[in-house]
Order: sequence, then C-alpha cells, then structure tokens
Amino acid sequence: MRLIIYIFSVSIFCSCERDKEKVVEGDLYFKLFDMERYFDAPDSMLASIENGVSRINRDTLNRQDRKIYDAFKFMVDNDLFRRPYVRLRLDNEDIRILLLDSSDYRQFTKYRWPDLSRNKEKVRVKVTVTEFEYPLFWMKKTETAYNGLKVLSIDKVEGETH
Repeated sequence: MRLIIYIFSVSIFCSCERDKEKVVEGDLYFKLFDMERYFDAPDSMLASIENGVSRINRDTLNRQDRKIYDAFKFMVDNDLFRRPYVRLRLDNEDIRILLLDSSDYRQFTKYRWPDLSRNKEKVRVKVTVTEFEYPLFWMKKTETAYNGLKVLSIDKVEGETH
C-alpha cells in the first residue's frame, strides 16, 4: 500500500512541472484592427461578456458556436480580457502576443506607429516570459502567446516598424 501511495505521489509531483521561463527578443508590432483587444473596454462590457459566458450551456451550441464559446471561456477563466498586452515581431518574423501587468504595459503606451514610422525607428524589446497556447475562435488552431514576467529592456533603435 505504501508503494502505491509513493508512486501516486511521485506521478502527481512530476506532472506539475513548472512553466519554463525563457528570454525572448523582438520588435514592437502594431496592428491596425485588433479583434483580441478587450482590456481597455469599459468594465460594464467586460462584466457582460464574463456573465454571458458563465450562463451559456455549451452542450446546446453547434460546433462553430462551441469554438467561439471555448475561446471566450478560456479568456474568462484565465482573466485575459482584463490583461493588457502588446505584440512582438520575433526575429524569425513570428508575431506573438505579450501579456503584461499594468505597470509594465504603461512603458509601451508612449510609442506610436506613425511617429516611429516617420522617424524610421523601431522599439526593440527583451523580456522574460513563459509560453502558453490559447484557442482562436475564427481559426481551427491555437496560437502561442507569452506571459511577460519581467521586462528586461525597451530600446528605441533605427529600423522599420511593422
């Protein structure tokens, strides 16, 4: 019996591996129309979405509506509607969402695409992150995003802002 308890305990401990932290670098990326941007919406709208998601019975939805529901449920469960973020264009040209806390996000609010583009500048970002996958309701896949743990540097340099 003690052997069974030991094996069970070890398997639980091993399955709870911590997310691996890593350092990523990329350029601040701007998107003209952002379908995923909810954090700066009025609280009343966010509360309405969160309440609506909690009241829906997933079993009554068709397949397409379930994808939309699953994406919104994931965002509600992980408090992603209220988390500010920026987009990073990595050196391999992949675009990733970088979730930030409010104080880190404020460091990015002074940068505007028209100003950077006109001055032929870009913003280079280095940050410690963990990765996570989130569902995209308009596509049949998930997307990788970063949870920003610590901003290491934000530098305005010469170059093209995308």
